[in-house]
Amino acid sequence: NLQQPLFHGGELIFTVRQAETNLRSAEEEYRKAKNDLALEIQSAYYGVVKAEYNLQYQTELYEEVKVLHERILKGHQAKVISEVDFLSTESQYQQVYFQVESARNDLESAVLVLQQTLYLPADRNFPIDLRLNFVKIHADIDEVTEAALKNNPDVQAKEYAYESAKYGLQVFQAKKYPH
Repeated sequence: NLQQPLFHGGELIFTVRQAETNLRSAEEEYRKAKNDLALEIQSAYYGVVKAEYNLQYQTELYEEVKVLHERILKGHQAKVISEVDFLSTESQYQQVYFQVESARNDLESAVLVLQQTLYLPADRNFPIDLRLNFVKIHADIDEVTEAALKNNPDVQAKEYAYESAKYGLQVFQAKKYPH
Protein backbone atom coordinates (compact mmCIF):
# COMPACT_ATOMS: atom_id res chain seq x y z
CA ASN A 1 0.00 0.00 0.00
CA LEU A 2 1.81 3.13 -1.19
CA GLN A 3 0.66 6.76 -1.04
CA GLN A 4 2.25 9.63 -2.91
CA PRO A 5 0.71 13.07 -2.51
CA LEU A 6 0.33 14.91 -5.79
CA PHE A 7 -0.38 18.31 -4.34
CA HIS A 8 0.56 19.96 -1.03
CA GLY A 9 -0.89 23.37 -1.80
CA GLY A 10 2.58 24.98 -1.79
CA GLU A 11 3.20 24.08 1.85
CA LEU A 12 6.64 22.59 1.22
CA ILE A 13 7.86 25.46 -0.97
CA PHE A 14 6.69 28.11 1.51
CA THR A 15 8.24 26.20 4.42
CA VAL A 16 11.61 26.12 2.62
CA ARG A 17 11.37 29.83 1.78
CA GLN A 18 10.46 30.60 5.38
CA ALA A 19 13.52 28.67 6.59
CA GLU A 20 15.75 30.52 4.11
CA THR A 21 14.51 33.93 5.28
CA ASN A 22 14.95 32.84 8.91
CA LEU A 23 18.55 31.98 8.05
CA ARG A 24 19.09 35.41 6.46
CA SER A 25 17.55 37.05 9.53
CA ALA A 26 19.91 35.10 11.80
CA GLU A 27 22.86 36.14 9.62
CA GLU A 28 21.86 39.79 9.99
CA GLU A 29 21.57 39.37 13.77
CA TYR A 30 25.08 37.93 13.73
CA ARG A 31 26.32 40.85 11.63
CA LYS A 32 24.69 43.25 14.10
CA ALA A 33 26.43 41.55 17.03
CA LYS A 34 29.79 41.88 15.23
CA ASN A 35 29.11 45.55 14.46
CA ASP A 36 28.14 46.22 18.08
CA LEU A 37 31.34 44.62 19.32
CA ALA A 38 33.42 46.59 16.80
CA LEU A 39 31.76 49.81 17.99
CA GLU A 40 32.48 48.92 21.62
CA ILE A 41 36.13 48.25 20.81
CA GLN A 42 36.50 51.46 18.79
CA SER A 43 34.88 53.52 21.54
CA ALA A 44 37.18 52.02 24.17
CA TYR A 45 40.25 52.47 21.95
CA TYR A 46 39.52 56.10 21.18
CA GLY A 47 38.76 56.64 24.87
CA VAL A 48 42.35 55.59 25.59
CA VAL A 49 43.66 57.88 22.86
CA LYS A 50 41.63 60.80 24.22
CA ALA A 51 42.78 60.12 27.78
CA GLU A 52 46.42 59.94 26.65
CA TYR A 53 46.17 63.28 24.82
CA ASN A 54 44.47 64.82 27.85
CA LEU A 55 47.24 63.57 30.13
CA GLN A 56 49.88 65.03 27.81
CA TYR A 57 48.08 68.38 27.76
CA GLN A 58 47.60 68.45 31.53
CA THR A 59 51.24 67.48 32.12
CA GLU A 60 52.48 70.27 29.85
CA LEU A 61 50.23 72.74 31.64
CA TYR A 62 51.52 71.49 34.99
CA GLU A 63 55.15 71.98 33.95
CA GLU A 64 54.43 75.59 32.96
CA VAL A 65 52.53 76.27 36.17
CA LYS A 66 55.23 74.55 38.24
CA VAL A 67 57.86 77.06 37.05
CA LEU A 68 55.55 79.97 37.90
CA HIS A 69 54.70 78.41 41.26
CA GLU A 70 58.38 78.16 42.18
CA ARG A 71 58.85 81.87 41.35
CA ILE A 72 55.81 82.82 43.41
CA LEU A 73 57.05 80.65 46.29
CA LYS A 74 60.45 82.37 46.25
CA GLY A 75 58.75 85.77 46.08
CA HIS A 76 56.55 84.87 49.03
CA GLN A 77 59.55 83.68 51.05
CA ALA A 78 61.30 86.99 50.23
CA LYS A 79 58.16 88.82 51.41
CA VAL A 80 57.70 90.44 47.99
CA ILE A 81 54.31 88.80 47.26
CA SER A 82 51.31 89.26 49.51
CA GLU A 83 49.75 86.34 51.40
CA VAL A 84 46.49 86.63 49.43
CA ASP A 85 48.24 86.43 46.06
CA PHE A 86 50.38 83.55 47.27
CA LEU A 87 47.37 81.58 48.50
CA SER A 88 45.51 82.25 45.25
CA THR A 89 48.39 80.94 43.13
CA GLU A 90 48.92 78.03 45.53
CA SER A 91 45.27 77.08 45.07
CA GLN A 92 45.58 77.26 41.27
CA TYR A 93 48.78 75.19 41.40
CA GLN A 94 47.07 72.50 43.47
CA GLN A 95 44.14 72.53 41.06
CA VAL A 96 46.45 71.93 38.08
CA TYR A 97 48.20 69.15 40.01
CA PHE A 98 44.82 67.57 40.74
CA GLN A 99 43.93 67.75 37.03
CA VAL A 100 47.14 65.89 36.13
CA GLU A 101 46.39 63.18 38.66
CA SER A 102 42.79 62.95 37.42
CA ALA A 103 44.07 62.63 33.84
CA ARG A 104 46.37 59.77 34.94
CA ASN A 105 43.45 58.01 36.61
CA ASP A 106 41.27 58.58 33.54
CA LEU A 107 43.96 57.02 31.34
CA GLU A 108 44.28 54.00 33.62
CA SER A 109 40.50 53.58 33.61
CA ALA A 110 40.31 53.90 29.83
CA VAL A 111 43.07 51.30 29.40
CA LEU A 112 41.22 48.97 31.76
CA VAL A 113 37.96 49.43 29.82
CA LEU A 114 39.79 48.64 26.57
CA GLN A 115 41.35 45.53 28.06
CA GLN A 116 37.96 44.38 29.34
CA THR A 117 36.37 45.03 25.96
CA LEU A 118 39.09 42.99 24.25
CA TYR A 119 38.89 40.30 26.96
CA LEU A 120 42.58 40.77 27.75
CA PRO A 121 44.14 40.23 31.18
CA ALA A 122 44.76 43.46 33.11
CA ASP A 123 48.54 42.94 33.13
CA ARG A 124 48.79 42.72 29.34
CA ASN A 125 49.63 45.95 27.52
CA PHE A 126 47.93 46.80 24.27
CA PRO A 127 49.79 49.05 21.80
CA ILE A 128 48.05 52.36 21.14
CA ASP A 129 48.66 54.40 18.01
CA LEU A 130 48.03 58.04 18.88
CA ARG A 131 47.88 59.21 15.27
CA LEU A 132 44.40 60.28 14.32
CA ASN A 133 43.86 60.68 10.60
CA PHE A 134 40.58 62.40 9.99
CA VAL A 135 39.11 62.78 6.53
CA LYS A 136 36.55 65.46 5.90
CA ILE A 137 33.52 64.16 4.06
CA HIS A 138 30.67 65.91 2.31
CA ALA A 139 27.48 63.92 2.60
CA ASP A 140 23.90 64.45 1.56
CA ILE A 141 21.52 63.60 4.41
CA ASP A 142 19.18 61.69 2.10
CA GLU A 143 22.03 59.54 0.75
CA VAL A 144 23.32 58.86 4.25
CA THR A 145 19.84 57.93 5.49
CA GLU A 146 19.25 55.63 2.52
CA ALA A 147 22.63 53.92 3.00
CA ALA A 148 21.98 53.51 6.73
CA LEU A 149 18.61 51.90 6.13
CA LYS A 150 20.01 49.67 3.41
CA ASN A 151 23.03 48.49 5.44
CA ASN A 152 21.65 48.47 8.97
CA PRO A 153 21.56 44.86 10.24
CA ASP A 154 18.60 45.63 12.50
CA VAL A 155 16.52 46.82 9.56
CA GLN A 156 17.64 43.88 7.42
CA ALA A 157 16.79 41.39 10.17
CA LYS A 158 13.34 42.95 10.59
CA GLU A 159 12.73 42.78 6.85
CA TYR A 160 13.67 39.09 6.80
CA ALA A 161 11.50 38.42 9.86
CA TYR A 162 8.60 40.14 8.09
CA GLU A 163 9.20 38.07 4.95
CA SER A 164 9.42 34.90 7.06
CA ALA A 165 6.11 35.75 8.74
CA LYS A 166 4.50 36.16 5.31
CA TYR A 167 5.78 32.71 4.31
CA GLY A 168 4.49 31.33 7.59
CA LEU A 169 1.05 32.69 6.73
CA GLN A 170 1.26 31.12 3.27
CA VAL A 171 2.24 27.78 4.84
CA PHE A 172 -0.79 28.03 7.13
CA GLN A 173 -3.07 28.78 4.18
CA ALA A 174 -1.52 25.99 2.12
CA LYS A 175 -2.41 23.48 4.85
CA LYS A 176 -6.07 24.34 4.24
CA TYR A 177 -5.88 23.32 0.59
CA PRO A 178 -6.73 19.76 -0.38
CA HIS A 179 -3.83 17.33 -0.44
